[in-house]
Amino acid sequence: MRPDIAVVVALRQDDRLPLVRQYKHGVQDITLELPAGMIRSGENPEEGARRELREETGWVAPSLTCIGSFYDDSTRNTNRVHCLVSRDAYRAGAQQLDPHEAAGGLEVLEVSIQELPGLLATGAVRTQSSVAAAYLALAWLAKAPHRE
Repeated sequence: MRPDIAVVVALRQDDRLPLVRQYKHGVQDITLELPAGMIRSGENPEEGARRELREETGWVAPSLTCIGSFYDDSTRNTNRVHCLVSRDAYRAGAQQLDPHEAAGGLEVLEVSIQELPGLLATGAVRTQSSVAAAYLALAWLAKAPHRE
């Protein structure tokens, strides 16, 4: 059984968010994704999301809202992908990459939330969990009350 996954849409006050670019051996290509990773045993989705965000990007998310979850691959796996959004994220320091991530050359790119639909439409972001989480987050943000 595969562990659940947390995917984070971490918005700063200026509506910019981090994406990660890295080489993925399975597809033998460089992907552009939302920060994400496996939820460890004993963690809840929020804890896993905070840890992965900090490790991959150096960002922190004081508050997170789980806006939904979906099956990773319901034909072969039982795990879920949890989509979390932060509207008060910020960069707190350097990445804290594990050796596997460091070997893939994980690079952080900051984009505005307004750029995200175009990145999805052109296929620049094409990893299943990131695409689903991004569309879910965009719909949720469109309905969510605006920040003060």
